Amino acid sequence: MAKIRPVGLVAVLSLAAFCTLAAQQANPLAAAYPIKVGDMAAQMLSEFLRIPAEFNDPRIVFYEPSAHTIDVEVYATPRVGSKTDQARALLGQYWEYIKAAHIPYVDSRFGVKLDVQHYRLRYYERNQNGATLVLQFVNGQYTIP
Repeated sequence: MAKIRPVGLVAVLSLAAFCTLAAQQANPLAAAYPIKVGDMAAQMLSEFLRIPAEFNDPRIVFYEPSAHTIDVEVYATPRVGSKTDQARALLGQYWEYIKAAHIPYVDSRFGVKLDVQHYRLRYYERNQNGATLVLQFVNGQYTIP
């Protein structure tokens, strides 16, 4: 009878631990997730870009793991004139801000040295049909798609 009690106690404790673990896994938002520095750096850049008033166009910032880049997609409505010139000017402002604020932050926070090859900036023109890619800044070069 003395052996049955410890076995029963172990069984009850094992069942309780299993039920607790199952309850914790029931919520997908509570699941463990490995976060990469790129994910955190992209999130911080998204927050940093809220600060300057000149960056008021809608944008999406994300880490692209396959290219190992932080991508910034700007969705703007160009004024009258050359869309390409406007896109080049705006992406240039974004790049200068990234160099001045984001790159030093990532270096001090994570000890990671980023450079131009770690960023891709894209300018999309918003229109009735959605958005059209006008210009991109990749590896320090502006290219028209």
